[in-house]
Amino acid sequence: MSRAFTEWITPITDRSQADVTRLVELIQLGYANMTDAQKAEFRSDMKGALNRSDLLRITNNLVIVLGELGDVVLRYFIVGNGTVASSTSAESIVGTFTVSGDDVPADLIDIPEIPNQPWYEELVDYVTYVRSRNYVTAQTPTPPVEPLNYFTKWNDIEKILRDAYSMIRNQIYNYAGGEIYSGETVGTALL
Repeated sequence: MSRAFTEWITPITDRSQADVTRLVELIQLGYANMTDAQKAEFRSDMKGALNRSDLLRITNNLVIVLGELGDVVLRYFIVGNGTVASSTSAESIVGTFTVSGDDVPADLIDIPEIPNQPWYEELVDYVTYVRSRNYVTAQTPTPPVEPLNYFTKWNDIEKILRDAYSMIRNQIYNYAGGEIYSGETVGTALL
């Protein structure tokens, strides 16, 4: 099973206390006491909650940014049968591979059913690495510290990834993909 990490997913960077307050209100109301509209709202990916879809979006975008950086040695290695296994020692790392544009094994960035502290530490390590590459703006926040228990910390993670992706893509467009005028004339014969 593989999952393609080729399409950037718009990050959510505007979570607010009002989003959290609304979620708490619905939880306190109790599902059995909710109207149909409230139940539909509760079942949606509310910004006040950290949902699996949030983690999938964040890891998807992280893999894309790491792939765009191109020189990242991910903390995983490929074992003989082609599956990916987690690595905790430097000897286990096989080398660098680019993840953007390829089908990447789904467990490359494995999200446990209930994410645990080591998974969150790994996420923060990767985000810290991305931030350290200086694809930042004056408004790019510093990487959050654990515990990741407040909505602003999740906003910061997604802002760091958004800023890095935006700056990398802008650089690629301006220097490699876009047509930069440098005085040449198309179709002129050199004599």
